[in-house]
Amino acid sequence: MNEMLSFALSLFLASAIPGLLCLLLSLLMPRKRFARFHRGERYSFLHDFPFELYEGEKRESILPKVFLFGFAGFFLLLACYPLFLQGIPDFSFLLPLGILSALLSAATLALFCFLCLAPVIENRHHLALVPFYGAATLIGMVIDALMGLNLAKAFPEWKMPGFVFMLVLLVLALLSALLLMNPKMADWTRLTSTMNEDGSTYTSRPKVFVLAATEWGLFLLNLLSALLTGGMLLTYAFLVLR
Repeated sequence: MNEMLSFALSLFLASAIPGLLCLLLSLLMPRKRFARFHRGERYSFLHDFPFELYEGEKRESILPKVFLFGFAGFFLLLACYPLFLQGIPDFSFLLPLGILSALLSAATLALFCFLCLAPVIENRHHLALVPFYGAATLIGMVIDALMGLNLAKAFPEWKMPGFVFMLVLLVLALLSALLLMNPKMADWTRLTSTMNEDGSTYTSRPKVFVLAATEWGLFLLNLLSALLTGGMLLTYAFLVLR
């Protein structure tokens, strides 16, 4: 196998696989503590905020946070993938878009980590940063889609993969825009009330708590975009260097 192709494949696997493993551990480890902290209630990505997964006593929450930062670090490495591939002469035209993509990915990773650590009620910065997180997500996906378009134009004999990746990334960008423009976001604090048999009223979050679900939705779209962009670049590295 070509040395540069071997490097491209190794870099993708060395960043994506440990990053996904760290993410999985950071999401699974705190769930039991969350159930104990909330009297047996199970954590839901539809109505619980990211920060609620990591709150609690420092000794119990520190390891999941370490894995969260590990995930951010590995995926920051993956975000720099187009920069590492500048050793392939045919990929030099991707440098400007690669720099923009890496910067936006770094911003979204940093903002997500902040959203995981900053409570909503006690910290006004949490609410203020959600639109910035959404905007960075949307713009980053458009930049990645443009990379796909440029790859399709640069290698007309292999234009189909570039167009396919571009279209999928644009669909993800559209989904992120729809999440941000959800009219229910303006009234995200609304709760549901139920009447108990004794006449008392119990107030709780709805099954889909729109702000919490939006934060997790944007994160999922970011995750898919990062893996797709890395896969797109690896595909073209294979096509060019095989």
